[in-house]
Parts: sequence; C-alpha cells; structure tokens
Amino acid sequence: FLERKPGKELYEKTNDPAAGFNYARMLQVTNSFDKAEALLKNLQKSNPKDRKIKQALESLSEDKTNYEIINSRKNK
Repeated sequence: FLERKPGKELYEKTNDPAAGFNYARMLQVTNSFDKAEALLKNLQKSNPKDRKIKQALESLSEDKTNYEIINSRKNK
C-alpha cells in the first residue's frame, strides 16, 4: 500500500505543481484563504500561462469575499 501524505508534505517533497495546486484547493476548502492565495501566486510565477491557476485565484477571491460577508453578518 502506498503511504498517504498530506498535501503540504507531498508538495514540499516533490515541488510538483499539480500537488501544489491540489494543496491550495484543499486550503481554500478549509478557509485558509491567505495560505491558498500565497501558494497559488507562487505557482503562477512559475506557470504564468496556466489558466487553471488564474481561475483558481479568481474562485479563491470570490470564496474569501463570500466568507467574510457571511462572518460579518453573523457578528451583528
């Protein structure tokens, strides 16, 4: 059986863009928006023409905005 490694460890060990992308998406799902954004921007530097990364950054921005709106309404 293959040992399952968390996304961060796999990405750092292999420096594989696909693993980094998947790890960033996992961060997004867990509301770690700043970490996800930093990782995606780093990936974008080394893959400037990758539309998938650009789309992920746009989706991340929308999710972060929606999350902030929802939390601001909860705190009223």
